[in-house]
Amino acid sequence: MYIVAGLGNPGTQYAGTRHNAGFSCIDELADKYNISVDTAKHKGLIGKGVI
Repeated sequence: MYIVAGLGNPGTQYAGTRHNAGFSCIDELADKYNISVDTAKHKGLIGKGVI
């Protein structure tokens, strides 16, 4: 089992910047493997799935 984490900054001013590279990677993986990343916990978003 592995945990895949991606860090990013909130706010539209960081969308598409290097400050959200981790979030962008997680977003792409979630789309590719049909994983919903929408559970809020500890000021972050969580998704669970099998890759």
